[in-house]
Amino acid sequence: MCNLAVELTKRGHDVAFYSYVPPWRTKKFGLPIRSSRWLGPLVAPAKLPQVAGHRLGTHYLNVAIDKVAARVVTRCDILIAMSGIGVDVLDAAKRRFGARVLLERGSPHIHEQRRVLDLVDAKAGATPPDADLVKHAVARELAGYQRADRIVIPALHVEESFIEHGIERDRLFRNPYGVDLGEFPATPAPTDLPPTLINVGTWRYLKGVDVLVEAWRRLAPEGVKLLHVGPVGDAPLPTDVGFTHQDRVDQSELTRWYGRGHVFVLPSWAEGLAIVQPQALASGLPLVGTTTSGARDLGELVGDTSHIRAVAPGDVDALEQAIRSMLPIALKQRGERQLLDAEAKAKLSWTRYTDAYEAQLYRELDG
Repeated sequence: MCNLAVELTKRGHDVAFYSYVPPWRTKKFGLPIRSSRWLGPLVAPAKLPQVAGHRLGTHYLNVAIDKVAARVVTRCDILIAMSGIGVDVLDAAKRRFGARVLLERGSPHIHEQRRVLDLVDAKAGATPPDADLVKHAVARELAGYQRADRIVIPALHVEESFIEHGIERDRLFRNPYGVDLGEFPATPAPTDLPPTLINVGTWRYLKGVDVLVEAWRRLAPEGVKLLHVGPVGDAPLPTDVGFTHQDRVDQSELTRWYGRGHVFVLPSWAEGLAIVQPQALASGLPLVGTTTSGARDLGELVGDTSHIRAVAPGDVDALEQAIRSMLPIALKQRGERQLLDAEAKAKLSWTRYTDAYEAQLYRELDG
């Protein structure tokens, strides 16, 4: 959302960014101070239950942000809100200003997401989530869907999940996420390193890391290494020789880590479109993802699937074979890795993303 606000501001649109994030932080991402509407002081009391570890802490904060935003939002033609937060503010913008309201949803329909989360939790032997928390989260999601004129989503499998749950296709706007190509340039091929699979993000069962480890163990006797960069979640890190873990790094440092991998692998069970995937593609790495990670959309977007594979989540055999098919492509690269030509790579940018979004905003106003 902040990236979109920055890009629209650059294009001369009058953007007001209502957020819990203070303006000195959003400024680091390029958002002018004049565009920031900091809600932090107004919702600070609602932060206390979250700080205290209350089971509904996040819910209370989301509700507070929504209600405060609904009270202070100023005249607008279009209001864009995050799903799970935007409910009352959508009503307020419609009622007071006749605004068109868009809801940003980065994950599948909440019912599909809950189904997958329950499946993964059962597989991992995790404690079931708090029933009240799930109830409140689902209710706010559904309320947002009902109020929105348009639901903005990043991937085909997300679109399919909404249609399966009764949302009309013409209420959906699918727009794959972009990346900052200046921050993620082509990296030199790591010819001095053994074949290395890289995974970036939280190490958790939802990301299919157990499936990744099982597939990798079949390749490890052939000298293939596995590198993970990011925090550790609910899944244990493997202790096998050949596995390397690097804790969370600043985004500005990620390009250096992409430069140490040969193939990027993300066998996620369910998310919208993991932004680490276009980062890796822009860096010159072949990609192995799943039909529920957004990998299919990236192949469609750049118009070239020769170095992108999307397999069914949970399928170890398919994941292993996909990795095997990508390793030769990766290992034959020399010098600066350029799997994509300039035109295809430009389609991964925030500029392309904003072009599509801006065109949709004008359609909303015309409609």
